[in-house]
This record gives sequence, structure tokens and C-alpha cells, in this order.
Amino acid sequence: MVGGMDAGLVPLSARMSIFAKAGSRFTVVSSYFPPIVGGTATVVHNLLTGFRRDAFTVVAEDPSSFDGTHLGRAADDMNVVRFGVPAFITQRIPYGVKWARWLRFALIPRIEAAIKASKPDLVIAVYPSWPFLIAAYRAARGLGVPFYTYHMDVTAPPADLRWPDRLAAAFHDTRIIREASGRLALSAGVRENFRARLGLDTTVIHHSVQVREPLPPSKVSVPTSGRTVVHTGVVEELQTEGLLRIKETLDQNPSLNARLLLSTPTHRASLALFGGVEIKALPHDKVSELQASADILVAVLPFNTAASYHQLTSFPTKVTEYMLSGVPILAHAPRESYFSRHVAEHGYAYLVDTPSHAALAAAIRELFGNENLRAQLTEAARRTVREIFSSTAVAREFAAACNLSPSLLLNS
Repeated sequence: MVGGMDAGLVPLSARMSIFAKAGSRFTVVSSYFPPIVGGTATVVHNLLTGFRRDAFTVVAEDPSSFDGTHLGRAADDMNVVRFGVPAFITQRIPYGVKWARWLRFALIPRIEAAIKASKPDLVIAVYPSWPFLIAAYRAARGLGVPFYTYHMDVTAPPADLRWPDRLAAAFHDTRIIREASGRLALSAGVRENFRARLGLDTTVIHHSVQVREPLPPSKVSVPTSGRTVVHTGVVEELQTEGLLRIKETLDQNPSLNARLLLSTPTHRASLALFGGVEIKALPHDKVSELQASADILVAVLPFNTAASYHQLTSFPTKVTEYMLSGVPILAHAPRESYFSRHVAEHGYAYLVDTPSHAALAAAIRELFGNENLRAQLTEAARRTVREIFSSTAVAREFAAACNLSPSLLLNS
């Protein structure tokens, strides 16, 4: 169990001078690191592309050791140290995935040692992969350096987690968050939740993408047949309800002449509800091509109450990549969610904020038939990504939030 702070982290203000020198280094600890479209893996990878490669080390999990297929790969010049439960346990032993959840915690001493060996002036842990988070916290305390947490979503109550993560969260969750030198959040929705629930401040560090000008032309016109409505990225609890409603809408309205197409690393066995839907598992470098070929790109959040603490604060990270595609975005999310409010503020997507097949059908029909609307949405999306989500700007914000030297930036 992690102890108190007597020999550990000192106040951030007492260490500000550490980062004035150009040679500062930092270590990022994240279970999921190979980039896929959307999700933690891509957020961290894209952020680090804005920094000199000698400025950081990544300590991550071997993708073969966890439940899921991550098809991307890190940039070749990034220094990545990996740990994992042997793949044969999850692939060959009965109930191996369940055993691996417990065995991952045996990796903590090795992960901690690797973090210390990287000799960082700062440790950033992506929340909440528990073995890696605990190891990062312990390593930072042992080294006496600042420790930051980076939150992709709000923290889940321990009772909502599977064993043994439930046990780890019960012992460590609030302590680690409160004792961190600073907290970073992926969206203002997560920041609002931390302020209301824990009384803690966070700094928003958005999901970033490289904006390579000139961007491809917007896809304004749509064919009369063979139309595709595309979703890319993981398909889990937060996505299933909305995507099924879109599938049903297309099935019930054959006059739309459209089909749903998914590209996801999620195991096919978990997608049984999507019978009749074409499902791909494209590598990262091919997903952007699929996005650009779509007629509509969709991002969804659930309307049921089971995941309310997520649905009200989440921002689907795939949307940031969608914005570059030149294809209109259809957002299907509750009106009280942060995502819906963000869409309404910036106008980059057509928003359907009620769980209605009729409303979805009307929106899809409008997006297929109104070229002016399609042009307006794609232009707003590109304006938003340039202003908020460009990798250069986000890396600069991250460096400032963690008090890292600007000389560590590629574009310093």
C-alpha cells in the first residue's frame, strides 16, 4: 500500500526552478501506447510527437499482453520500454485474460525500476491503468520528482471496476489524485467533474493531431447509392447503444441507400449485436483513408443511465481525427453531455441529442442532400481543429502545464 508523503512528493512550487534548464527529461507511463484512432493510445502518442525524442521515455505495456488488439505502432525514433504478462497466458490458458488482470500487478516493481532508470525530472502517469499508475507514483516518490496524472475520463467509483482494479482503486485512487503535483484532463468536461466532485483543479490538455496544410478538399457531394456511415475506433459500452440505434435507423429506412461500416480493434466476439454490419480492423495508417472515403462520420455517447458519469463528461477523441477528413460529422449524444455542448459551441457536427430513430433518419437524410450544410460543417471542423487541437499548440500547453523547458519542444 502506498504510504504518506513524509519522504515523497514536495509541493510543486518548491521545485519550479528544476525545469528552467534546457536538459530536462520526463517519463510518460501509459499502459496503452501503440496508436489507434481515438483512445488513450493515440492521445499520448500524438502529444509526444511535439517533443524532441531525447526529451522523454515512454514506459508502456506490451500490446500482446492485454485483452484487445492495438494495431498501430509507435514512431520508430521514440524510446519505448515495454512490460507485459506473457502472451501465452491470455492466448492459450483457459480464463487467461482473467488471470492476467491479477498478474499485471506483479509487474509493478519492474515498471518502477524502469521509470527510475530513465532518470526523469518529471513523471506523468496516464490514468487509470493501475499497475502502471501505482508504479509511476512510487517511482516519483522515490526519486523526489514531480508527479502528474493525465485523465482521459472521470475516475470511476471502485464498485464499477473489475477485480483486481476495484481493490487498487479503493486503496489508491483518491490518495494518488490528491497527492499529485498536478492533474491534467483531456476535456473541460473532466475538469468540471473534478472541481465539483473532489474540489480539485485540473489543466485541460486536449487530444492533438498534426494539421498538415493544405488539407484535402471537403467531400461536399454524395453518391445516390452505396453510401457509407462510418465509425472508427473502439466499440465498447459507451459506443454500443448509439451505434446500434444508427444501424437500426439505416435498416428501417432503405430509401437512405446507406450502410453502417465499423473499423475497430475491438474483438469480434464482443460485436455480436452488429450482425450484418461490415466490420474492419484497419491499421492506424489506413483508418484516415477510410474516414476520408466515408459520406458521414459518426461519434456517439449513450443515453441510458448506466454510464452517466462517463456520458456527461466524455469527449470522443476520434472526433479530433474526424475533423481533418473533410467529411461531415454526425454527433449522437445527450444534450446535457459535455460533448453536445462542445458541438453546439463550435458547430463542427450535426447534433442529434435525443434517442430517436426518426431524428437520426432526418439528420442523415439532411446530411446526404444538403451540400451547403456539408460545406459549413467541414469548414467549422477544420477551423476548430486548427484553433484547439493542433499538435504544436497542445504540446506547448502541455509543457507549460508541467513547467517543462520550452527547449524540449520540436518547434521551440
